[in-house]
Amino acid sequence: MNSRDKRSVLGGLFILIGILFLLDNLRILPVEIPYYFFTWQMVLVLIGIYQLLSGETNGGLFFIV
Repeated sequence: MNSRDKRSVLGGLFILIGILFLLDNLRILPVEIPYYFFTWQMVLVLIGIYQLLSGETNGGLFFIV
């Protein structure tokens, strides 16, 4: 996977997270999602996990820690 594809996936992830934030704030989601899934810390952990899975160990650990 080249860097352009990685950026596209990461951008899509940010858009998906933003949509989930919006739907939760508007009370449109039919299920109750725990509050800790919607924190900025969890976004950093998700970015770290994504980087670990794509082989970037140092960057992934930085975001998780």
